[in-house]
Amino acid sequence: MNLLDYRLTPLPVVFDRGAQECARIGAAIDRAELVGLAPRAAFAGRAPASVGLARFTAAQDLDAHVARAVADAERT
Repeated sequence: MNLLDYRLTPLPVVFDRGAQECARIGAAIDRAELVGLAPRAAFAGRAPASVGLARFTAAQDLDAHVARAVADAERT
């Protein structure tokens, strides 16, 4: 699914609802996939692994990219 506004529906809300629906039919979520970057706020205080993103890396952290870009801009 595409999540358009994490401020309205954070990743944990989406993941937990999906897990509930899976459990209702006797299934489970094995893992999730993030295509692109995500701001830390999208996780609403939870660890990426708690929403199926066990392999989430700093390279997927939007805030880290923005911080580096700002730091680079300030140096020039």
